[in-house]
Amino acid sequence: MNNDIDKVPLLDAGNGLRSLKDHAYGQIKEAILSGSLAAGSLTSVPMLSGALGVSRSPVREALADLVTEGLVSFERNRGVRILTLDQDDVEEIFDLRILLEVPATHRMVQFMGKRKIELVKKLQEEFAAMEDSIDDEPTFMAHDRMFHKIILDHSGNHRLSAFVLELRDQVRSLGLSTVGQSRALTDVLVEHRLILTAVEAGDADAAKAEMESHIRHTRDLLVDQTIRLKVEVEVAAVRGSIVDRQ
Repeated sequence: MNNDIDKVPLLDAGNGLRSLKDHAYGQIKEAILSGSLAAGSLTSVPMLSGALGVSRSPVREALADLVTEGLVSFERNRGVRILTLDQDDVEEIFDLRILLEVPATHRMVQFMGKRKIELVKKLQEEFAAMEDSIDDEPTFMAHDRMFHKIILDHSGNHRLSAFVLELRDQVRSLGLSTVGQSRALTDVLVEHRLILTAVEAGDADAAKAEMESHIRHTRDLLVDQTIRLKVEVEVAAVRGSIVDRQ
């Protein structure tokens, strides 16, 4: 268990007293997404309980939710595994995002109606925040996530928003990112600018097309990155085996 999960107060400024289960869930999930709990690593309920300063029951409940989200799994007699993704997983996740998020974007723009000014303003604010944090990837990506969440939240299907955001979190939990690997934050910003421009114009078809282009581009880059990483690991393993035999 990585000690980067620190004990924190059970008070949240926005929500008052939080439940022990919510506290455990939030802290464990953040540790996974930040990489403090590395993909592929093993931990346990007792270790997490001790690190968080809560009893085992709320930790088990929190982990059950994270199992549902595809971030961890229970392994008999071993503990809790932080899940990893392979090429097929990445493709499946982004194919689902294309199937769900692309038509959701079309619906949001098509049915904005009198809420257009309000929704456009929210998206503009998140885009501006992305511009302001162009040199701060974690902050940039937080606003990127919110940009997409605004569209999903106003697509007419509340369950859709939560599901798609869970898919995004599964990718983030691996530390997978195209930034610094195959494109810069400025490139990501340009793609969001195109989506925002279409929304501002009230052009549902254009917004749908730009969202699909953005998601497909991200998928293709991450799939290539996953393949390269797998090859690098396999090559390193072969070299290590050769050295051991010498």
